[in-house]
Amino acid sequence: MAHLRVLIVGASVARPTAAYWFARAGAQVTIIERFPSFHANGQGIDLRTAGVQVMRKMPGMGAAVRAKTTT
Repeated sequence: MAHLRVLIVGASVARPTAAYWFARAGAQVTIIERFPSFHANGQGIDLRTAGVQVMRKMPGMGAAVRAKTTT
């Protein structure tokens, strides 16, 4: 993917994850988001089997998620 350029629209949970994997494969990735910063409130995220498997393959992600877990 040396010359692949990827544009990802929106910064919800799945999109930065996709950006991570594209970048890791060598693509040039740009994410655009209409909001200038994260919201203080929002929806909860429920990671199940497939999501946990993907998260475990991303260095440091498991610890980062556990640090923010509220139960």
